[in-house]
Amino acid sequence: MEYESKDLCFTKSIEGFPGYLICKDGRVISLQRKQKRNKISSRILKPGKSPLGYFTVSLSIKGKGMKQKKVSRLVAEAFIPNPENKPEVNHKNGIRNDNRLENLEWATHRENRLHSYRELNRESAVSKIDKATAKKIAIEYDKGIEAKELSNKYNLSITQIIRIGKRENWGHLWK
Repeated sequence: MEYESKDLCFTKSIEGFPGYLICKDGRVISLQRKQKRNKISSRILKPGKSPLGYFTVSLSIKGKGMKQKKVSRLVAEAFIPNPENKPEVNHKNGIRNDNRLENLEWATHRENRLHSYRELNRESAVSKIDKATAKKIAIEYDKGIEAKELSNKYNLSITQIIRIGKRENWGHLWK
């Protein structure tokens, strides 16, 4: 079902969550039934932020409790066709809390990572170290410094240190 709210926000119902609407700009609206004259009022939900910086909202399903959902995913599911059944939502400008329709697209995990690396000039989104540190680790590993010592120094697992030392991780630095 489609609606147009008071402030001309084009909305769609959120599938699986009756009583909620999603706007193209990423606002989530909760419809509340009033007892008097059976009127419906609405309010815009204030999103929370996930540890990775994505806006999330808690939606309730009658009798089943609350469900945390990423706002970007709600916008994509409502407004962007996904004929290839891609599993992730990519933020084109790299800003994780910019959930406007024009900033979102469906992507595979690989496409999402490549976009982050190539288009936004980022290292891994989950990397604990940068290029310079990876190079230092490799050099120190080559000099014979024990992986356990490097692990303590750089706060990485011994496995990660060995992989960097053997050029298995951060492979693009060694080409």
